[in-house]
Amino acid sequence: MIQKINKISALLIAGLVLSLYCGTAKEQVRQEPPPQTVAKAEPTKVEPQKVEKPVLTVNEKLVSELNQKLEKATMTGFANGKTTLSPKQEKNWLSKNLSLIKSVVESLKDQPETVKVEVAGHASSRLAPKAKYIVITREEAALKRAEYAVDLLRRNGVDTSRFVAISKSDRNPLPKIDPKDGRNRRVSFSVVAN
Repeated sequence: MIQKINKISALLIAGLVLSLYCGTAKEQVRQEPPPQTVAKAEPTKVEPQKVEKPVLTVNEKLVSELNQKLEKATMTGFANGKTTLSPKQEKNWLSKNLSLIKSVVESLKDQPETVKVEVAGHASSRLAPKAKYIVITREEAALKRAEYAVDLLRRNGVDTSRFVAISKSDRNPLPKIDPKDGRNRRVSFSVVAN
């Protein structure tokens, strides 16, 4: 029995010595730092400085004044079913209204980009004469009139980047005038702030 105890003691002592030795050996092993990678210098990107645009607010008084001026610039004289004016009518309308339209565009430069010139084409409620192959609705005729007006102004040196052509068809006749009256075939201009 004493031999068994001696063997067990010897084994315990050997295990203890071994564990102490391994523990100190682990501490003595030098840990190498991981190899350092040399970072490549990337070219520095210089971001252009953003210049803050001042926030513009809509000048409601100016918009109202411009709309009063634009009432005089209504383009009339479209024949039933037609979307353009005759060359003589064009020249007459331009001579009366081109400088007015240019001054309105100039006035909008200090306004936010949401301020636009709405170019609205209108139609009378009279049906267009029937053509053999061409059929045009009031809606289409009104829109084509508005687009024609914008193009006419562009061809005559007006910056039309803020112009928006829309159709009001026959839904907005002139007051106190029969909706079938030819004077309803027109293009109106107005400044709108969206």
